[in-house]
Amino acid sequence: MTPEAPRMPRLSRSIWPELFEGTPLTERTIEIALAAGEIRALGLGLYTSNFVDEPAKILDRHCQQEQDALRDRLMKLSVARALISDPRAHTLEEAAALIRGSTQRRPT
Repeated sequence: MTPEAPRMPRLSRSIWPELFEGTPLTERTIEIALAAGEIRALGLGLYTSNFVDEPAKILDRHCQQEQDALRDRLMKLSVARALISDPRAHTLEEAAALIRGSTQRRPT
């Protein structure tokens, strides 16, 4: 009788994000997870751990999150630019007000 080789622990679905992109470095791990039924392919190197929602809903939700994050980053850059380029902006709040079109300074 030969001893059994130790088995690798099964990965939990919770370790996989809802939507992620495969890379050459993760290719083998993704193949194993696909075979184990832990994730599903959406196409073009995109994968999901969500087996409930339709692929279009998953993609729409993540596109909206990316758009929100991009809008926030652009707003921060705009505030920083206004703070640097406009001598009337002495604080971040004043810079944000200038961006929104208000030229009134807050009382100090």
